[in-house]
Amino acid sequence: MLTSLLQEKVASMSNKNGASPQQAQRSGFGRDLDLRLVVALALAVGLALYFWTQSRYPSLGAKALSGVETPISGLAFDILIRTLPGSGLWERMWANTANWVFTNLKGMTFGVFFGASALTILSLIRRRSFNGRFANAAMGAAIGAPLGVCVNCAVPIALGFHTGRMRLETTLAAMIASPTLNVIVVTMSFALLPLNVALAKLAVSLCMVLVGIPLLCRFVLHREAEAAQAGEISAKLAGVQKTGLFGWLAGNLAPQEPQPGHYPPLQAIAWLMRTYARNLFFIALITVPLMLGAAVLGAIFVELVRPSALILVMPRSGDFAIIGAMLALAVVLSFAPAPIAFDVILTASLLGMGLQDHFAAVAVVALGSFSVYAFLVIWRAISARTALALWAMCVAAAVLAGAITVKTGGPFQAWERTRLIQTLANGPQIAWPEIASSPPPAPSTVAPVANRPLDFDLLDGTPVARVTLRPIPLAQASVGATDPVFTRVYGPDIGLDLHDEIVAPWLFVPFGLHGGIAAADFDDDGWVDLALRRSGLQGGIALYRNVGGRFERQPFDAGPPGEVPALTLAFVDLIGNSDPDLVLATDGRGVFIYENRGGRFDQAPAIKLDTPDTARTRAMAFADFDRDGRLDIALGNNALTTGDASNPNKAMPISANLILLNRSAGRFDRRTINQFTGQTLTLLASDINRDGRIDLLAGNDVAGTDAITEFFEGGTLMDRAGRDLGLPYPLSTTMSYDEGDWNNDLIPDYYGGQIGMASRLLDEVDQRKNIENLCALWGQDAGWSDAQRTACQTDAGRLASHKLNSGGGGLSNCTNADAIDQTICAAEALFWHLSKKRTPAPDVAAHKTCTRALARIPLVQNLCNVLLDIHLPKPPAAVIEDTMGAPLRNSNTLFTGQPDRTFVDLAEAQGVDLPGWTWDARFADLDQDGWQDLSIMTGYWSRLASGDSNVFYHNVAGQFELATLAFGLEDLSPSFSAVRFDYDRDGDIDMIRALSGPHVVVHRNDRPAGAALWVALRQSGGNTQAIGARVTICTNGARTILPGSCQTRPIRAGGGFASFDPVAAHFGLGAAREVSLIQVDWPDGASSTLAPKDLLQGEIVITR
Repeated sequence: MLTSLLQEKVASMSNKNGASPQQAQRSGFGRDLDLRLVVALALAVGLALYFWTQSRYPSLGAKALSGVETPISGLAFDILIRTLPGSGLWERMWANTANWVFTNLKGMTFGVFFGASALTILSLIRRRSFNGRFANAAMGAAIGAPLGVCVNCAVPIALGFHTGRMRLETTLAAMIASPTLNVIVVTMSFALLPLNVALAKLAVSLCMVLVGIPLLCRFVLHREAEAAQAGEISAKLAGVQKTGLFGWLAGNLAPQEPQPGHYPPLQAIAWLMRTYARNLFFIALITVPLMLGAAVLGAIFVELVRPSALILVMPRSGDFAIIGAMLALAVVLSFAPAPIAFDVILTASLLGMGLQDHFAAVAVVALGSFSVYAFLVIWRAISARTALALWAMCVAAAVLAGAITVKTGGPFQAWERTRLIQTLANGPQIAWPEIASSPPPAPSTVAPVANRPLDFDLLDGTPVARVTLRPIPLAQASVGATDPVFTRVYGPDIGLDLHDEIVAPWLFVPFGLHGGIAAADFDDDGWVDLALRRSGLQGGIALYRNVGGRFERQPFDAGPPGEVPALTLAFVDLIGNSDPDLVLATDGRGVFIYENRGGRFDQAPAIKLDTPDTARTRAMAFADFDRDGRLDIALGNNALTTGDASNPNKAMPISANLILLNRSAGRFDRRTINQFTGQTLTLLASDINRDGRIDLLAGNDVAGTDAITEFFEGGTLMDRAGRDLGLPYPLSTTMSYDEGDWNNDLIPDYYGGQIGMASRLLDEVDQRKNIENLCALWGQDAGWSDAQRTACQTDAGRLASHKLNSGGGGLSNCTNADAIDQTICAAEALFWHLSKKRTPAPDVAAHKTCTRALARIPLVQNLCNVLLDIHLPKPPAAVIEDTMGAPLRNSNTLFTGQPDRTFVDLAEAQGVDLPGWTWDARFADLDQDGWQDLSIMTGYWSRLASGDSNVFYHNVAGQFELATLAFGLEDLSPSFSAVRFDYDRDGDIDMIRALSGPHVVVHRNDRPAGAALWVALRQSGGNTQAIGARVTICTNGARTILPGSCQTRPIRAGGGFASFDPVAAHFGLGAAREVSLIQVDWPDGASSTLAPKDLLQGEIVITR
């Protein structure tokens, strides 16, 4: 087409000079070609190449790789201004308007610049079209599809085409083809949407562009089409009523016909600059004001339309009701000025929230094909009839896509299920790598660290029987001042010899959460010991005794619970003899207590708690909730398919959280808590409203149902929303909560962790480099060969390329060439497919299909048992929000306590709001300068290529600073949980991470800023560790508790994600010379204030 146009231009110039076309060609193409056209084409090519290579295609490619993990806010990808739940209307409107403009700025700028370029080029060309309408529409599709801009950004380009007298079919086809037929957007739709939805979208998009637009121009818009072909558009715009500045400018800057003649290079460039500037100003004048208006209208759209509400009002039966709903949905969503690829990503998210496939087809077509901005510009530049006709066609196309999906839904689901079952039946017999497990070494001996009495004066309150001290060396730096504070240690080098393989099942949601670590001095020798979850390929846990700073694996026969993967574990004294017992939650076998018998744990006296085996307890917390003197247990359950992508509108009774009130002798009174069930990942027992009673804060993933349970005397309890106790709002995808006092004002603060990721889209080169860096790090730890590093890159790359298949995408998502990975992907797809289509009652037929299909993969087969659990309707999202409050999304929280018992979220102000995909997030004074820092575990197996790293925020006298690199804590491995204690007894706090990756990683503290004091408590009765107490210390002679010279810590057992630190309070002392006062607020409300003598650092135990 371009060649023919250039030849036409040559012919026209030759005719003007009195020569035939043949003579012109013989005289030399370069000599007679108008140089104005050459420089105009060069400008257009330069603009396109710059935009495609520097902005559009890298951005689209990154969105395609990120999929539904791409952060969105309102109708925007890029978040310039954030809003919090409870923000005022005008604040939300301003933020959504600004974010929309910021997201579309590059695309709109390109659209205006390229539209002016197109207008400039077209003014020099006589032949601008084919003769046939369908051919012109096809040309528009060929021009528009590579542009890769949203319909809003394509509008200025279309205006340039139209003003330059392109055929109306070409103009409209290019505008719609750009967002709908771009190759990356089409690829995204097939990767993220069910196959029949993606096919329906592609089919109706092609029909709109290649058939619908030519027919519209022939039968409805014939006058507009003829006017465009005759060149009346320029005359129309030139005749704009010249009233007001805008009218005068639009009328006087309308495009003009170029003067013929010979233009040398410099004159051609000068002409281009004048003409292009005029056209640019004209295009901008028409489109930019309307773009700002569209941004405001988009903000109004966000206020009026909530995705969760759309899902709830969509009917599930009745042909007329469904057709009417599809029509209404198409009308509403076609109004939205969505950015490029927003239609696919939002629709994939809506599918995950429970939107039915046929409504998803309507949504993806309506969102991506048209917008209010396109409507306004077309109305102004062409005609109201054109705008209305094009809008009606897009609405009809969206409804048609929904109808196609309805008709193909049943057959497609049956076909997809058959394909999945056949894939699993024909797949390879999977032999997972065997995890080498050598027998425990012969036990070593080490002299216990001696206790000695510590002198003190009781200043006030309940008498204390004794205080004992285990001395530790004064913490000193062992590295230079410019070296990282922490040194990375390969776990096997200090005896932590666990190993894991990088295999496909870790992407399968229940197997991918690799937390599970607990620390306690279970043999009472002064050296803190460890328990860690083993590889899911082995199951069970490993116990390690700390022998003088090295760990030795201990014999431990957990019985049948040790044959399945461990979910979480803890050390607390539930028997009442002051020795920490082991509590183990398993995948499918329930929760068990193993009694500590002289530092050993055996299965014989194990107590199985009264919980459903399939509840999948992933969070535990311990406290004397009913204040009867015995330690109780809180269990946070996370049963599959509870409010998740497979059944977002269903709740499973077995996923209800439980309180087990301790009635002594291994007997517990079970009670169900929390009004709304969710996927609980963290439980924190803490006195949130400071009324002297322990509350329980439950953090739930996915469901937006974070809740607090208040406890009263005698075990009476009440479920409350966080706002009832002063917390501003719940989180949306909660993974972790922890208590601390980051500003040393002696008022408890709370850090909440969820998926809080800054907008950071990476292209394939960046992602490949991240994989290489990750494998290089693992290889450096373990001394791998080049071949081992290369194998690691292959394995990690396969995992990174696999997207979670919980949306029911089926085999269309299983594109990995590796047969084993494809089999696991198919297993995941089948499980979620059956879960999504199951009956509320126990679905025996689905369970039978599942167990048969997964028979060759016993590692994941037990997941099928969930299909035998009951599902109940889940309350509508609007009801949950009205009860619990609107959740905060994509941001962590730093709820800072106020004197009036309320909280203010200072996460954004302190720069700790977006660390990434957060798991275990803990307050801990890691440099021991007297101010609690924040250490955060981040990442996920499907994000191996994303460069996610652990995050460390250093608290510098009340101001957090990102210091991950400076402290030596950067690590690209997916990290889920860690424990923090002084494993080598050198006076500082170290960090050991749970097994997540090939091996255990230790971060040894080599440069503390001060000494440390650990305070543990002991008392008689059933809560021997005084969990729920609070310890406050003051230094340098202070005898009055005041902010500045004092610090406070809880004695807690819970919080974070799948991690349990030793039950003690850790204080960094910085430059303090002595500890002058200790106050203990005991769990029963009593208080003891004492003045220790000659105390600076060490481990003390206060016994009453």
